[in-house]
Amino acid sequence: MEIDPTDPVVVLSFAELALDSPEDRELMDRVVRVTAGVQNETPVDTAILLYRGKALAALGMPDAAIDIFTLANRRRKDRPDGLMHQIRYDRAVLYEQVGRRAQAWREFERLYAADPSFEEVRARLGT
Repeated sequence: MEIDPTDPVVVLSFAELALDSPEDRELMDRVVRVTAGVQNETPVDTAILLYRGKALAALGMPDAAIDIFTLANRRRKDRPDGLMHQIRYDRAVLYEQVGRRAQAWREFERLYAADPSFEEVRARLGT
């Protein structure tokens, strides 16, 4: 199936569906290739970057995924809070995985302060 890389909504839909199978390395590689070059200009771009980061993490590239999540987190205006919280949460989980525990903990605390109903954060903080 061909994906039109010039249509961000198509790219977003493909990436979201593909991430239902993160164990499929070929599919994750395709997500990374299709999302290459996406800039963080619109909320759709931010969502695409979330899935790009998740695909990189699934491919065993946590540092590259952290970089993508950091890029996605730079623009917050007009972005849904839930999307931004998910990006920050995924980055914090990767910080933890690569041994940057203090940074992960700080991020979890900030997320909890911003949204105490975020169940995964509450579980990680033990609250």
